[in-house]
Amino acid sequence: MEKIGYYSKWILRIGIGCAAIFDLFILNWVGIAGGLAVLLSTFLIDYINRNKTVISDSLVALYCIYCIFSLICGVMLNFYDYISWWDLLMHLFAGIILGIVGNSMINKIQKGKKIDPLIRLFFIIGIACIGGIAWEIYEFAVDSWIGLDTQKVLLTGVSDTMGDIITDLIGGILAGVYFAKFDKRGI
Repeated sequence: MEKIGYYSKWILRIGIGCAAIFDLFILNWVGIAGGLAVLLSTFLIDYINRNKTVISDSLVALYCIYCIFSLICGVMLNFYDYISWWDLLMHLFAGIILGIVGNSMINKIQKGKKIDPLIRLFFIIGIACIGGIAWEIYEFAVDSWIGLDTQKVLLTGVSDTMGDIITDLIGGILAGVYFAKFDKRGI
């Protein structure tokens, strides 16, 4: 299990390279820019973990696997355009992953002390919701500055954004209920 972060990072890096070549042919500049940003983030993770593991191998693997599905499949290979439910699936997974991050954070904060399950539940849900809202703010900013429509405002009004936030919340609730019930000590 220790090497899963290492291998998932390299699979993500190679996948981004292959998808970028495909995106050059179809002139998908947003996919290429997103791929470059995520590629750089994998090297940032290596830099952060260079002397001591700050971001656990499991969290690195979750991040990389999520990026494979959301960035490479979703953006660079256009799954978001061809599979109607892909965006909601990615937001559900993002809510779950942010919930896992929230659980890891609360365990680090408490340093092994027992945590009331209700506090754990609300903390995890809060982290998932904050992450989902931050993402929607990012999409809004990019849409405003670059003139894109990633939030599909022209097509759906606010329905896409609200659906995304609600799905992040559901993912956070799923992770929160799991960790509150089983009181895991984190990843």
